[in-house]
Amino acid sequence: MAQTAEVPISARTDAAASAPPSRPKAHWSLLGALGAILTGTALIAVHAAFYGHWIMDDAAITFAYSRNLAEGHGAVLQPGAEPVEGFSNPAWMLLLALGKLVGLFDTGMLFGVPDYVLFPKGLALLCCAGILTLIYFAARTVSPRPRLITLAAGAGLAAIPSFVIWCFSGLENSLYALCVVGIATSCCARSTRAG
Repeated sequence: MAQTAEVPISARTDAAASAPPSRPKAHWSLLGALGAILTGTALIAVHAAFYGHWIMDDAAITFAYSRNLAEGHGAVLQPGAEPVEGFSNPAWMLLLALGKLVGLFDTGMLFGVPDYVLFPKGLALLCCAGILTLIYFAARTVSPRPRLITLAAGAGLAAIPSFVIWCFSGLENSLYALCVVGIATSCCARSTRAG
């Protein structure tokens, strides 16, 4: 008859503590993260809805450049005009031009709303979701409660009128904010690895 060695209780608890997280726990963690990001994004969207179809008039300049670029006239304010850089946001202009090329921007109505209003606001909402996703990843490196931090960040951003107004103005502010948070998240990850 073979004898089995008794494993001390302290060794069993150490092994359990160092075991990789179980699949269900990781699944709930992912769902919690997604829930925090989506809830924060929804709060921002609710605040943005109060401003209706409002678009900053300066956005029309970028809209015109995007339309002409997508239609093959080049980055000009009007077809046949001399190329003059009258926009300050080339990345945003390119995103709008891509929207025009695939028929989502400056082609008519979507859900009863002019797509020149809906598409930039949709892009802004995606950028806000990206901001909260990056906040979650940064929070994960510094806190045991990244979902709570992400949800608080979403609620905080939703409560700031100037953030919401300018992100949903038709201009590049949401993309700019996403880039800034991306840089901050990268710095946070590097400093955590270095420390």
